[in-house]
Formats: sequence, C-alpha cells, structure tokens
Amino acid sequence: LGYLRTPYIQPDGKVRYRCPSERVTDYVSKGGEKSATVGRKCLCNALCADAGFPQVRQITNPVTGEKDLYVEPSLITTGDDVNQCAEL
Repeated sequence: LGYLRTPYIQPDGKVRYRCPSERVTDYVSKGGEKSATVGRKCLCNALCADAGFPQVRQITNPVTGEKDLYVEPSLITTGDDVNQCAEL
C-alpha cells in the first residue's frame, strides 16, 4: 500500500519511494541502509489488517510447489503506552 514510504531522489533527479520493510535487496538498491531493514514489518498492511482489510495474495511453497493464500496478519499497536503492556 505504501502509505508510510520515504521519498528519495535518484541520480537522474526523479523522486522515488522506499520502505525499510520491503525486500532487503530492493531497499538497498534504492540507496537504503541494510541495517534499517532489521526487524521491520509493514505497518501499512498490518494496520489495514487491523481494520479488517488484510492484504491477501497467492504464494507458492518453495519446497512442494503447492499454491496457497497468504493473509497479512494484524498487528497490536500500543503507541505511547508500550510500558503498560506488562500489565496486560
């Protein structure tokens, strides 16, 4: 969905977008630092899943070749109340 992407300028002057939760090779090829991708999850897709609109796409099992559906899982967000989570 790309709502939280970061714009960057290519050498030819064109504005493009990158997100540290995209594939590492894609992010790095766009000038991003590999270290920025560690532990990242797509918040755009997760927040849409929270609202009941998960991204659904067909995937292929690399071992068996069987096709299946991937449904983006939701994500629990706590905002500034992260320190209160221990009570939950």
